[in-house]
Amino acid sequence: MSGQRRTEDSVNRWNRRLLRFAAAAFVVMVLGRVFRPGGESFSVARDNDVQPQTKAQAYEEKSGTAEAAGGFEHGAWEPMEAYYRDHYEAGESRAFYADLTHDGQQDLIVLEARGDASDYTLEAAVTVFAKDRSGEIRMVYERQMDQSHAGWGWLYLYEEDGKDYLVEYDPILYEGASRYSFSVFYLSGEGEAVRLAGDTLEFDWNGEIGKNLENRIKALNGKAFYYMERSQVIAAIGEEYFSGFEMCELGR
Repeated sequence: MSGQRRTEDSVNRWNRRLLRFAAAAFVVMVLGRVFRPGGESFSVARDNDVQPQTKAQAYEEKSGTAEAAGGFEHGAWEPMEAYYRDHYEAGESRAFYADLTHDGQQDLIVLEARGDASDYTLEAAVTVFAKDRSGEIRMVYERQMDQSHAGWGWLYLYEEDGKDYLVEYDPILYEGASRYSFSVFYLSGEGEAVRLAGDTLEFDWNGEIGKNLENRIKALNGKAFYYMERSQVIAAIGEEYFSGFEMCELGR
């Protein structure tokens, strides 16, 4: 009889453990749905052998005409492509083309990556080049990212009403003063950010954790994810703390 009771007690203990595990899994699933951008597919990118493609070429493949590429005349993007070919190796970098300076000319966005996310050595550099009125091609934006906490950053390419923008999202959480922010912007000819949208939440993690902080961060994330869901990822390296969701992806 005592042996039967021990068996029943053992079964009950395992049942309780399974229930606790199921409850924990449910909480993780709910947090993931709350904080993860719907429709965005995040994955660890390890292959750098992606051939660059211009926006104009993508339109031409879809429609068969250069006119479908936002009214570009044939060859209008070629100087930027030539600059990319002359200064970068395609197998070690990736090129994007967009009018981030809103001057009617295609600018060059270069993503360089080295290392591997699997062994925590991934580093990325994003640089934007624009052609000024004299025809000179020069850098108007740059950003470094890596897998260390200080190097986290998410950068996207967004389009609205035929205009191109960059989207920066930075959920930075330290032991003390912390800062969540996002910005949607284009670049002036001098490389200054001209903002379309954005928000910033600064707080003391230790002093404000009980002051509805999760809801405030959720509200900011809701606005940021609206743009991120509708954007093309350039480079995204980091973690959103409240869901524990890590994002490590390079644009393709």
